[in-house]
Amino acid sequence: MNERSDAVFQGLLYVALAAFFLVLLLGGGISALVHPRMNVWIGAAAAIAALIGVMRIFGPAPGASGGRSFLKALPLVAVMAAAGVYASIGSDSGGYAPAQDMSPEEKAFRSAIDERERAWKDATEKELPKTLDFGNDALYWPLYNRVYDDLEKTKGKRIRVEGFAFRDSGYPPGTFLVARNLMWCCSADMSLIGFLVRYDEADSLKNGQWVQVEGVLDIGDARAAGASDSMSPIIAEAQVRPVSREKSNVIYPY
Repeated sequence: MNERSDAVFQGLLYVALAAFFLVLLLGGGISALVHPRMNVWIGAAAAIAALIGVMRIFGPAPGASGGRSFLKALPLVAVMAAAGVYASIGSDSGGYAPAQDMSPEEKAFRSAIDERERAWKDATEKELPKTLDFGNDALYWPLYNRVYDDLEKTKGKRIRVEGFAFRDSGYPPGTFLVARNLMWCCSADMSLIGFLVRYDEADSLKNGQWVQVEGVLDIGDARAAGASDSMSPIIAEAQVRPVSREKSNVIYPY
């Protein structure tokens, strides 16, 4: 491969990378890989890749490449292929919906960042209502923090929350976690969050089953359920109702 052909090949590869970024952005598949707040940086990366590609294709040929371009391109092509497959099918173990199954709430969030920020401020600073309703995903994280940060103040308040049931061998009998997955940046940092629920029929729930829980916030020793602190919020007097899932399993904190 001569220097001119080598430069054109490299340029086409950069253009393909830019196109790949744009497809993920426009199709929504990028949300399976990184937090939506990173979209502007992905778009900037696409523009830079396209510019480099055009310069390589139409600019002067660089010096000797020191190796075959198609061999050097294999790692990037492999990563693009893997990312494309992952974004298109989601993750069987990650617990979140593929991009094409995202709820209207998620799509609205991605197109209304300012509205989310206002809601965040209200949920963080305003007086808490008697009933804490976690139905709005944009408010889940600030409300969740306020409950965990001030257990005494939120004790006795009613709570309404949806999520998937989760239990493992460390959970005491008659309890389960009504859970969501928290994604700060990308799928690699995803973690499990939620509220422990006292429920006599907890053993009958299947892991991953979507449920709606209404009850009263109490304080209890949750170390047996894997909590980092001994005293944690627990939903008591719980009414648990299996419901169809209309939301993603993922909560985006910002």
